[in-house]
Amino acid sequence: FAVISALTLLNMLIGVLCEVVSAIAVTEKEQILTDKIRDKFGKIIGDIDKNGDGRISWSEVASMAEHKHAGEVLASVNINMLDMIDVAEDLIFTGVKQQQKTLTFDQFM
Repeated sequence: FAVISALTLLNMLIGVLCEVVSAIAVTEKEQILTDKIRDKFGKIIGDIDKNGDGRISWSEVASMAEHKHAGEVLASVNINMLDMIDVAEDLIFTGVKQQQKTLTFDQFM
């Protein structure tokens, strides 16, 4: 009985360890993908930043649709370009009078 109990307990501990390692692997993989997209998209934002202020305006977001690599980067993480532009529009145009503001890269992401 003692041997079977010890083996059962050991098996449960191995199962918990495997689950923890699996969860950490998923989290790390997601973080690597996020960092990769952030780097690629940061370069695209740098390309379309017309005035060089490091902030993203509506005209720069609209020009993103014409950028040759923006669609590929967004598609690689299953983001539709038109949906992203709609969300950016909601972020940039605020208030009742729809005043236009600019966003930092972090705010945009």
